[in-house]
Amino acid sequence: MSTCVPVAVQLKGPSAMRTALASITLALSCITLGTLVGCYPFDSPFVKACESELKSRLRSPSGFKRISLRFEDQKDISVKDYIDNILSHDQEVDPWVKDDLESKRKIPAKFTAFIEYDAPNAYGTPVRGVAMCEYYSDDGNFTYYDRHRVIVDGKDSFEIQWEFIKKLRQNAD
Repeated sequence: MSTCVPVAVQLKGPSAMRTALASITLALSCITLGTLVGCYPFDSPFVKACESELKSRLRSPSGFKRISLRFEDQKDISVKDYIDNILSHDQEVDPWVKDDLESKRKIPAKFTAFIEYDAPNAYGTPVRGVAMCEYYSDDGNFTYYDRHRVIVDGKDSFEIQWEFIKKLRQNAD
């Protein structure tokens, strides 16, 4: 994956205005070019994790192309909702995290994004899809996240792997 980094260019001459315009032009060029080639320089770690998890589920991840991205506001949730969600995906809640949540030292939150994308099907034809991506954070932050807890279309990576294993077992029988 390529990365775009806007760089300010210092032009010779006394005009600070020319330098500012050159910097803005470079930044806008990078954003425009980046969007065309699939490089999104300002994506949050949440979006990057969502796209990574989504691509891992596609038949041909290299053909993935994001069409649009829409965030819902980060939403504080109750401790019960956080714990219920983690348990519903067969994951454990660490005892010290549970203690921090119950003592209000941490406020859990839910992040949600919708990614509209094109990706090739089994015949190579691009098909448009929309994925809902969720992440339940124990502290309202996405700085330190567990990629296996990123939920795409209602399933985390462990559930997808478990379904794959079950299919293999069924085909072997």
